[in-house]
Formats: sequence, C-alpha cells, structure tokens
Amino acid sequence: MSILFFTSFPPPVTGQTNASLRIFQMLSQQHQVSLINTADPNRFKRKGTRPSLSFRLNLLLKFWRLALSLLLNKYDFLYTVYASTPGGLKRDYLLVRIVQLFRKKTKIIAHIHSGDFGQNFTNESQKKQHQFILDHTHKVIFLSESLNHTTRKKDVAYIPNSISDDLYFSEEEIANKLKSKLNKKVFNVVFIGNLIKEKGYMDILEAAFELLKQSDSFSFDFVGAWNDTIIQEQLQAQITSADHQKNIRFHGAVYDLNQLKAFYNNADVLVLPSYYKIEAQPLCVIEALNSATPIITTNHSGLKELNNDGVGLIVNKKSPSEIVSALLTLKNDDQWLEFATSARNAFKKRYSKAQSEKNMLELFAEN
Repeated sequence: MSILFFTSFPPPVTGQTNASLRIFQMLSQQHQVSLINTADPNRFKRKGTRPSLSFRLNLLLKFWRLALSLLLNKYDFLYTVYASTPGGLKRDYLLVRIVQLFRKKTKIIAHIHSGDFGQNFTNESQKKQHQFILDHTHKVIFLSESLNHTTRKKDVAYIPNSISDDLYFSEEEIANKLKSKLNKKVFNVVFIGNLIKEKGYMDILEAAFELLKQSDSFSFDFVGAWNDTIIQEQLQAQITSADHQKNIRFHGAVYDLNQLKAFYNNADVLVLPSYYKIEAQPLCVIEALNSATPIITTNHSGLKELNNDGVGLIVNKKSPSEIVSALLTLKNDDQWLEFATSARNAFKKRYSKAQSEKNMLELFAEN
C-alpha cells in the first residue's frame, strides 16, 4: 500500500504537526509512504495572521510537487489535514481539485485537528467548496464525535490523539512519582503549549501572582513558544519586579522529549484554561494524564471530554480566581493522590497508544 502525506510536520511544534509525524512514522513501518511537508516554520514568528508572500509562493511550489507526484505515482491514499479557516478552505479545495485532476483513484483521508471545522464557512461560495471537499474525501477522521460539526455522519472515524513513546510513563515511573509527592515541599504547576493568549496562560500568571502573595510553596513552569516578543519582555520585567524569578519560569519551546518528560514528572498539575477557538483535543492534556498529573481546564471544546472521570477540576474561562481555588484544592495530598490515580487510569482506558495505532492501521487496511 502506498500513501502520500500532504500536510505539515514540525517545525513549528504543534499538536497537529506532532500528531502527523507520529502517524507518518507508524504507517511507514508497514506501508510505503512519501511526504510533502507544507509547514510554515515562521507561523509563530510573523506579525499578523496573514501568511507571508514567500510562504504562499512556497505553498504553490508544494502544489506543483503534488501534481507531479500524482502523475508519476499511483498512490492508494493521500493523507492530509483539513483546516477550519476560510484561507485554509481555499487551500484544501485546491488540493482536492488537483487530486481529482491528476489521480482521481487516489483516496483522500483527511484528519481534523481543529475544534471548529465547518463552522466558519458562512457565504455560499465557501459552503459549496466545503461540500465539494467532503463529497470527494474518502474518509474523515475526527478526534472525537463531539468535534464533528459537519453534516457528514457516514465514512467518518473517531480516533483520539496518542502520545509519543518517548513521553510514555511506565508503571514503575508512576509509582516513583506518586511516592515522591509525599516529600515535596513546593507544588509545581505546569502550562504546556504555545503562548497564545486564548490558551489562558495569562490567567494562570495572574493566579500565580495571587498565590505567591500568600505562600512561596508554589512554582509555575510555562513551556511553549512565545507568540509576542513585546508581551514576553513586559511579563519578564513584571516577574523580576515582583522578585518571583524562582517561582515563575518561562522556558520557551522545548523540543527535547526527554526534557519535556521531566516537566511532566515534576508536575503536580497541568493547567490549560483555554478558550482558543480552534482548540480540539490538546496533546498536553493526554500527556499529563499519562504521567498521573491531574488537570485544571475550562469546559471548552474537546476539553470537556478529556476532563472527566475525576481526572481534574473545571474552571470558567478567563477566571484566575477559580484557578487559585482549584490549585488550593489540589494542593491537599489526599485530594491530589485521588485525582492523580484517576488521571493515569483514564489514560490507560481511553488514550493508550496501542489502541490508537490499532484504530489507525485498521482504518487504512479497511479502505
């Protein structure tokens, strides 16, 4: 079986690019796979939301490569990731048109990693393009049933995200983490994700300043790429002015998975109070559950399915005071142990890598 990947791979590091890389690596063990990487490495560096001229020219070159690859190779499948924005819709429409023109028998399997796919196409032209894409897509993969906002209910698959082998915690590692918690004097709070305001990291920071007025027994680690250098400088100055450098640390993007695993191992709670429009099923939350780390999230998008079965606490959007209360609750050792145990059990039950890979391999085998 031959599969062509036409999607973005790291960098930048996002939940989608990481997931695409893992799927590519998994399928390459059993099938013949090729790739055309469509990533914009400067996505989080450029000012504004519009792609640069150089990126658009580069994308046109990728489409030319796609057409040539389809002419020269009889791929069984083309794997791609559909976007939820009007600009992404145009790109995906062109993609499907090219497949129809140059290799109609190649089946498109599209993965949806956004939480609002299909909700932003409002005018008639966009609706027609969206419907055309769905009509000519062999199978659509959603991360969960609640994230399917389209009219399409047939020829769909629901496969949750999975995590990298390098981040997986063994039972021995979990036992050591639970045991070491008894001797910890500082409660470690972690945020992992790109530093986008709508991800809620500013709300965590406000909660941090409030808690550190009461006690220095909290520490806060923010792991992720900055989206705004001016805000970065302002916040760092604010932290220094308050003499909180030892308790509030920004680490930037972390690409070394062993280093990332160390953050999860030291974490007492992962906080993601997101209201990010396209939030779907954040990998950092699943990675936290894997490491027996309780979570604090909003009830936004796919987070409501992740934060159940006693794995953590839910707060309202833009509510630093509720984050403070939730952190104080989880700081209790008995409460923490109960949530931590539930988190690990939920991971093993719902998000194990073995089950996710089995579902993905079966999806391609059945088609």
